[in-house]
Amino acid sequence: MTANYSGQLTVHNKEEMIKIFEAADFIDCRINAYPVAQNEILYIPNILVIDLDPKRGLKTDSKLLKQSLKKTLDNISEYFNDAIKPLVLLTGNGYHVYIVLDMNEPLENIEEYVSVNLKEKQISVEFMRFAKTFLSDNKADRKNNPSFKSCLLRVPYTLNSKCLNCGNAEQDSEVRIIQNWNNHAPSTHEIAMLLSGFYTHLVNNRISEDRFTSLNDMKNRVKLDSKRNTAAKSINWIETLLRIPLSDHRKYCTWRILTPYLLNVKKLSNEEACSLMNDWLDKCNKMERLSFNPKVKINEALKCASKGYYPIGLEKLKTDNKKLYEEIMTTI
Repeated sequence: MTANYSGQLTVHNKEEMIKIFEAADFIDCRINAYPVAQNEILYIPNILVIDLDPKRGLKTDSKLLKQSLKKTLDNISEYFNDAIKPLVLLTGNGYHVYIVLDMNEPLENIEEYVSVNLKEKQISVEFMRFAKTFLSDNKADRKNNPSFKSCLLRVPYTLNSKCLNCGNAEQDSEVRIIQNWNNHAPSTHEIAMLLSGFYTHLVNNRISEDRFTSLNDMKNRVKLDSKRNTAAKSINWIETLLRIPLSDHRKYCTWRILTPYLLNVKKLSNEEACSLMNDWLDKCNKMERLSFNPKVKINEALKCASKGYYPIGLEKLKTDNKKLYEEIMTTI
């Protein structure tokens, strides 16, 4: 993936990859840690990514970010029995920590995990997300949920467009290596403590799920579905959002708020929803150039929303994307 593409593309050798990076002036160059994900193939979660970003708006964000990095590296040392020294990159905005493992098989093949796994959960993907949160003491970027399709690694010595767009010089926008990997990939034996924590995580999730599916909770879910079906066809704060252009959070709003709202609350057709989304993104683009292809992103969001999920609630948005929540509340 580069600044020239709204999605990922496949290359077949290093030379082809370098040409594509050169064509993008080495801006926003990333490589997926895994091959093209195919539904019938189970991948082994042998590369973990921890994304540490600053808490914007805090005067002490740089100091807190360094503290988070130190704590994360300390946790990795503790839970990996000092077996690994991970690669650490300074990406311009924050830090990326890349951990290489040597596991023999997908976690889906291990009965110990399958027996306590929640229905339809991808165990290996859940492990990647658990490790990100657990090893960072919940300081990693909550909006970055790695999977085999989206485990994107920034390439050292390339440039971060967000830094460039803020007016930073190229040398200050360059992805730099802060710590080199020690070329050792720990085995499952060496990460036994981390795997034990993951097993406990799955058990706790299973207990929570079992409680939720009790008789009373099932009744509550039926009542909630009924309320949704008879809900008003308009939500004031989302209607306000549709009228205002944003310079950031456009992807998030497209798939998490606006498209499911237009399809599943307003009950508009795909064509009507697509037209409104095009108008809104066009206004956003005039304020700040979009970093993605709006047609592709709208079609992806429409496909997801067609499964019937609803837009995120305002209170949930407050914890899920606080910056966007504050911007919306200021406008309202």
